[in-house]
Amino acid sequence: MNQEINKETIKELMENPGKCIGEVIRSTFECIKKTKGQEALNKFEEEMKNLGYPIDSKTIKPFEWYPVGLRALNFIALRRAFAWKDKDFEKFGEDLLDYSFVFKMLLKFILSFEDLFNQSSKYWRKHFTIGELETYQFNEKEKYGILRIHNFKVHLDFCPLLLGYFKKLGKLSGKKNVIIKETKCMFKGDPYHEYTINWD
Repeated sequence: MNQEINKETIKELMENPGKCIGEVIRSTFECIKKTKGQEALNKFEEEMKNLGYPIDSKTIKPFEWYPVGLRALNFIALRRAFAWKDKDFEKFGEDLLDYSFVFKMLLKFILSFEDLFNQSSKYWRKHFTIGELETYQFNEKEKYGILRIHNFKVHLDFCPLLLGYFKKLGKLSGKKNVIIKETKCMFKGDPYHEYTINWD
């Protein structure tokens, strides 16, 4: 996915009233450093600086709220620094959960995949002040589930990233051959984002 980046686009992103928890930004820095190395992290930080929003990862406070637009700028910086495609964001979405201690804390209270599915809206609210994550359907017998995200048209790179998130959640639950598709997308004119998950 491509999007023209100029001062107006950046301004629009940063004026979004939504917030995200600092941990989602902190874990991004940590994940880049651990999976790609310090040189790659420096490159990413340089791209954030070029966008007009330099960030020192050491100053990010995990439990404070930051503009959700800053998260979107992270995505732009990642595309610029590493020429990432959608598949790279999907993989990154999977990797990120390994470096989020907020997620690790929440995972201790999850007893099953169905429980994880049903608790997903609470998990979402701990990370974002905007958008609503809905467990639309869950069918253990037929081995599929559908999640919908309403009122969350922030940046198109969230789409493949969340695809990776949800795929990793399925794997962590012990499900095999997890397949997930974004079956509806607000950036394509749909009223919400929809993710359909199948497993064996």
